[in-house]
Amino acid sequence: MPRAVQTEKEKNVIRDRILDVAAELISEEGFNKLSMRKIASRLGVTATNIYYYFANKDEINVMIRTRGFHMLYEKQRTEYERYQSPVDRFRALVWVFVNFGINYPDYYDIMYNLRTPKYTNYLGTEFEKNASFWRSTSIRTLEITIDVLIDLNNEKIESLECYLEYRYKTIKLWSDLHGIISIYNSRVLFETTEKDKEILDRRVNDLINETIVLITTKLS
Repeated sequence: MPRAVQTEKEKNVIRDRILDVAAELISEEGFNKLSMRKIASRLGVTATNIYYYFANKDEINVMIRTRGFHMLYEKQRTEYERYQSPVDRFRALVWVFVNFGINYPDYYDIMYNLRTPKYTNYLGTEFEKNASFWRSTSIRTLEITIDVLIDLNNEKIESLECYLEYRYKTIKLWSDLHGIISIYNSRVLFETTEKDKEILDRRVNDLINETIVLITTKLS
């Protein structure tokens, strides 16, 4: 990576490439074994080049999470704005989540699976501000789904208890989706059946339909 004068766009392309490679290494070996030297080696550059863009592996971890949740939320928002029907919006948001997990498995693992430093680990550090941004964005990925579930039932939220019930239903759906995404990505599903994508699609559509029925029936 040359030290020649670069535009901000060029710098961002390189930063994103570093984050992609770091995400691969964390997914393969774990965060504790990540080093600037290993990232540099995979990119075919010196460690000094990596330090030009990131201070250390903690900053990289924060930025992987920040980038991942930002990508997911932007995809959700695009689909939300594409449709007017709550049912269509809901289906689209579910598939955004599933396709993100499949198409960005390294990021997905770091965001939802692997034992890497979390937001609370960065409180009081120089990375707290960026960690706060990733945390707020991660919450928005949840809230946009909650909003659609509320719209599905055409209900006014008049109590905290009612809102918390919708949040619970959203978390329940996410945990079910996480299960099928995880066994698909790990190829455990493929070991069971060569029609793994067909099973994935069927299970996701079942969860969508089950949730629509559950939500459009008055929550008890």
